[in-house]
Amino acid sequence: MTPIRRVLFRFFENCTSPVSLEDIQGKCFGKKHSADFATVYRQLETLVEEGILNRSDVPGKKQYYEVRNIHHHHFLCTKCQEIQCLQEQVIRESLEEVFFQIQKQGMEIDSHILSLSGTCKKCKGY
Repeated sequence: MTPIRRVLFRFFENCTSPVSLEDIQGKCFGKKHSADFATVYRQLETLVEEGILNRSDVPGKKQYYEVRNIHHHHFLCTKCQEIQCLQEQVIRESLEEVFFQIQKQGMEIDSHILSLSGTCKKCKGY
């Protein structure tokens, strides 16, 4: 395993939310470990291809990476660009009803992407 991959694995072991390439670069690489953006990006994309990480693309914004686990959804704050993982139970129940209604109309769903955005609690001042 390359030193860069080792650093990335250690970083994602303790990561609880999606992070951007810039965040990863700033938190993982510096004086102790050195790697340029292009190298880190290629390593992240390789980990996505290998099924270890998921990449979330925010249209017109950054790409975010997180460890692949169960399917879940995110909320993007349009002010601070922070992505938060959403509590899945309520969303899952609502989507099941949507899927049921779609199937009643004779359509079959292969996959879905749910993208929610707005202003987070911190940016609203709560």
